[in-house]
Amino acid sequence: MTETAITKVVGWLKTVVVGRWSAFKAWRRERPAASTALLVLGIVLVLLGPVLAMTGGWSLIGHTTAKALKAYHAISDPAARIEAYGKLVSALGLMLAAPFALIGLALAFWRTWNQHRDGVLAARKLDAESFAKAVEQLGHAEISIRMGAALALEALGRASPRLLSQIIEILCAHVREKRPWSPSKGDEISGKDSAPSPSVPLPTDIQLTLEIISRLKACDHHGTIAVDLHNTDLYSVRWVEATLNEANLSKANLRRANLSKASLSKANLTEASLFKANLSEASLSEASLSEARLSGTDLRGTDLSGANLSGANLSGASLSGADLSRAKLIWAELPETNLSGTRLSGADLSGANLSGASLSGAGMSATNLNGANLSKANLDKAILSRATLRGADLSGASLSEANLGGADLGGVDLSMANLSKADLSRANLKEADLSGANLKGATLRRAIRTGTILTGTIRDPTRQQVDDDASIAPQSEDVTIARAPDHG
Repeated sequence: MTETAITKVVGWLKTVVVGRWSAFKAWRRERPAASTALLVLGIVLVLLGPVLAMTGGWSLIGHTTAKALKAYHAISDPAARIEAYGKLVSALGLMLAAPFALIGLALAFWRTWNQHRDGVLAARKLDAESFAKAVEQLGHAEISIRMGAALALEALGRASPRLLSQIIEILCAHVREKRPWSPSKGDEISGKDSAPSPSVPLPTDIQLTLEIISRLKACDHHGTIAVDLHNTDLYSVRWVEATLNEANLSKANLRRANLSKASLSKANLTEASLFKANLSEASLSEASLSEARLSGTDLRGTDLSGANLSGANLSGASLSGADLSRAKLIWAELPETNLSGTRLSGADLSGANLSGASLSGAGMSATNLNGANLSKANLDKAILSRATLRGADLSGASLSEANLGGADLGGVDLSMANLSKADLSRANLKEADLSGANLKGATLRRAIRTGTILTGTIRDPTRQQVDDDASIAPQSEDVTIARAPDHG
């Protein structure tokens, strides 16, 4: 057979198969009952085939029947013959009834499946009608009807998880439409929140809607549904223990909001206004807070590990006991901020303004403080081991009993700083300015002091010789160690 002939045969078979399949589908649409019966018969044959294969098939049935008839004819007693005849008829009846029993079972299964499908379709139709009605009522003039609509959507979202995403999106869009916000509305261009313009408190129905959004977000166990409330006025919102992970709250107005113990990990709060908001004990790990305005904000005990706070304004904020490990605070504003007991290990505070800040007892090991302003800051008992402070301003700062072991203080301004009982062992003090600093009781073992300015420092005479003798790095000739008289 030539290749051309093969191609023609294949084409003909394809045309026949496609045509017959199209005709079969049309027949199914026209005669659903007949198609259902055919399907049931197919299911019976599929089920009957393995049974016959396991029992030996029709040959076994024929052989058994012939054997039974032969035994029947061999019976001579009339009474016994009648009894055997009855048993033979019963056996044959059971054999004939078996296929019909399978057909009945298949039909029962088919009917149950259809009922289930019809129930699901009816429930979905009802859900769609309820959804449409509730969405329509969200825009009603009466506040009670709007609140009822929001609660109806919450109940629908809990009962039908497949509608959860759409309901959250609808509720977020409703709030964004009712409470739009832009920085020009009340925020100064400079980003300062020292005298914010008054905002209108949230209406009762909007507050309820926001609480519902949080509750429905908690039902998102896969974390795939996003809460989008960017550029929204959420002034004084109450979101205590709210679930808002990965929410988009960029450029939102959250002034005086209560978000204590809220879950906001990986949330987007870029350029958001959080003036005097309550975020105590909230979870903001890996959240984006760059350029956010957090002045006067309560962040006590808050988890900000890995968060991005670059350029954020945290002046006057309370961060005592907060976790800022691995956080980015590049060029952040933190003057007069309470950071006592804060964990800042591995954080990046390069260029940050920490003047007058309270960092007593803060954990700042391996922290990047290059170029940071720490003038007059309180760093008593702070842990700054292996921290990098090149070019930082620590003039007038208090570092009493601080741990600066192995820290890089090259070129740092420590003039008039209080370093009494501080541990500066193995620290790099090359070209650092310690003029007028208080070094009484400080440990300088193995510190690198090449070019260090020590004019007017207050030092303990009993410890100076020990520190000088134990120093590995030799002091250059231009170092001035002019000890001031001890007034203590």
